[in-house]
Formats: sequence, structure tokens, C-alpha cells
Amino acid sequence: MNQYYSEELSQKTKRGLRETRIKGYYSGGRINYGYDLSDVMAEVNGKQLCIAKKITVNESEAAVIKEIFTEYAGGKNVAQIIRALTSKGIMMNGKPFPDSTIYNILRNEKYTGVYHVGGGTYNNIFPPILSCEIFNIVRKRIDSNKYGKHPPDVSYLLRNVIRCGYCGRRVISFTGTSKSQVIWRYYKCYNSVKGKEGCHGKSIKKEDIENLVVETLANLIGTESNLNFLADAIVAQSEKAAKENNEVRHLEGELAKVNKALKNLLVAIEAGIYTDTTRERMLQLEEEKRVLYEKLVEQKVQAKNVLKKADVLKYIRPALNQTKQILVDILVREIRLYDDKIVIMLKYADEAKPNGQRKGPERNLSEWGTVLKRFPFISECRSRGRNGKMRSKVYEVIVCI
Repeated sequence: MNQYYSEELSQKTKRGLRETRIKGYYSGGRINYGYDLSDVMAEVNGKQLCIAKKITVNESEAAVIKEIFTEYAGGKNVAQIIRALTSKGIMMNGKPFPDSTIYNILRNEKYTGVYHVGGGTYNNIFPPILSCEIFNIVRKRIDSNKYGKHPPDVSYLLRNVIRCGYCGRRVISFTGTSKSQVIWRYYKCYNSVKGKEGCHGKSIKKEDIENLVVETLANLIGTESNLNFLADAIVAQSEKAAKENNEVRHLEGELAKVNKALKNLLVAIEAGIYTDTTRERMLQLEEEKRVLYEKLVEQKVQAKNVLKKADVLKYIRPALNQTKQILVDILVREIRLYDDKIVIMLKYADEAKPNGQRKGPERNLSEWGTVLKRFPFISECRSRGRNGKMRSKVYEVIVCI
């Protein structure tokens, strides 16, 4: 009965969010650069009250958005755009725009007025700042630069999942050419390549780490016993994450604060303090309580949806029959590269995200979750000396969920 009640409330919450979006109102979430929030006012019992929030255009920031798209569509790269904005004193939080922020802006279709969420498409929530034509020009250019300056037939399997273990920045493809014109391909930290302080991450041969990851994945789920061990570990981690749902605790705390405020307000009213202000405040608190309660119910329903072993096996088994790239996309959540170790963190559901994932570098093993496997890996490469001998580098490989 409780499960039915929770599911019913979850459906009502989703339906309420959908109706809010249909009306063109703000339904929660981060407000993108270029937009603001404004109150939607309506008369309630003779008083003007805020009944919803609506997204509006921030004209000064919208001008920056237009400049970014226009300059990029005209051929400038992200570094040049950032320098141009900085020279004009246009900053983000007092600092030059990060390149990742510029790329996120360039990929964001909301600036054309189109918003995809919850399986639906809405054209009445985000006011358009750009035309679809210039957005499509920019998107084509980004897609054409997907592989950078490397030839399109050279595939970097780990380009979307590998990061530096020291500074947390993405690890990029890096090439070197020997005197005999042999091209060597590597993965190396972006900060290290750019010579920025604070990162000393070294490079690793492309073939070495890609073969290591693919072979490790194949061996890890290649036998029935290993597959069952992996599935059991994933289910245990899912159960642990459900019990430690930080969002539930946060919402419960916020709901307790609202209930306390309502209680204090009722005490004041019982004491004879009943004014337009107290009445308006009570209506606001009641609305906050309703929203928080619906969110809390939704989070609790999600927490109860613990993965089952049969579902995990159904997801993982087909991965072995896929190409290397799809194998990596299905199973690998993130790879952390250090000078002496490689950490492979697995995922187990489509677009899964780590629970409580920290963005900072050098995370402890306890933060990675369950360690499934450890083994040494020996990487060999030719010395730069005249004798051309091979030298070895030993990494500790840690696989976890």
C-alpha cells in the first residue's frame, strides 16, 4: 500500500512539473547565463501575490551570448573569444570565463528557445536569444572539431571519460614525432600540456592504456563467476547509495524549517497577531511546504528503486559483444590517470552518475566505492637515447564502482 501511495505521489509530482512547463513557468534547476528569474504576480483575495516564476532575458548577458556565438561562427576559437571578453572587462564571478563554460554555452540549445526535459520539448520556457541558423552553424563547427587536429580515422576510445588524478582536468590526446618521422600518440593532462602550474601529470601511450582498459573490462566480465561478483558488488553499492541519499536528508531538513516557521506563525496568530503580512507569509510557507514535500516524496521513491541483480546482468552481459568504443561507453564512468596508478571506475546504468561524486583531484579509495580488482601493469616505450632500448613503467591498476 505504501509503495502504491509513493508511486502515485511521484506521478502527481511529475504531472505537476509537466503542467508548470506547459504554462511556460520555471520548474526548478540552474538558470543559465543570459537569463534571470522574474515573479509572476496574480491577485489572490484582493492581494497581489507571486504565484510562479518565469525565466526572462538578461539583456547585458544576452549580448555576451550573441558575441560568443557570432565570433565562434566567424572562425575564432574559444581561447581567442575568452581573451577578447577579458580585454573588455567581461568576466564570470570576477575571473575570465573558463573554456569549459564557453563550450557549454555553445552547445546549449536553450538559447534558441528550445528546451528538452522529461521526454518533452518546450518552446515557451526559455525566451530565444539566438536564431536557430547561427546555433546550427556553431554546432556543425563543434562537431567538425570533435577530433581536434587529428585525422578522423584515428579514434581515441577514452576521450570522454579520462581525467587527471592530480588536478581533475580532462586528459587530452597528444602526439609526438620522432626523428624518423614516426608518430607517437599519447594521453596527457590538459594542464600539463599547457605547462600550467599545479599539475605534474605525465603522458601514457595511447595503445597501452586503451588496450589495458578494454582487456580489463573483457576479463572482468568474461566469466560467469566474475560477472556475478561484479553484479553483486553493484547491487550492494546501489543499496548503500540509497541509504545515504543526501538529497533526502537535505529536503527533510528544509521541510522541518518550514514546519517550524509555520508553527511559530500559528502561535503569533493565536496570540492575536493577524495582519496582511502574516497571512501572506503563511501562504508562502504553505506553498514552500507543498513543493518540498513533493520533491521529498520523489527522492524517496528514487531511493527505493534499488538495482536488482537480474537488471544489472541484463545490462552488462551484452557489452562483451559490442565494439571497443561501445564497450567503454557502456561500462566506464571515469578513468583517473596518475603517474603510478590508473583508476577505472565502472558504471552500471545508462548515463549513470556517481553518487556524491567529488570534482576535486586525488580522491581517496573510500570515495571511489567498492574496489573490485587490483593488479600491476607494465608499460614499455622506446628510450630517447641512441641505443633505442625499451624502458618499463609499472602502474597499479585499480578497478572499482
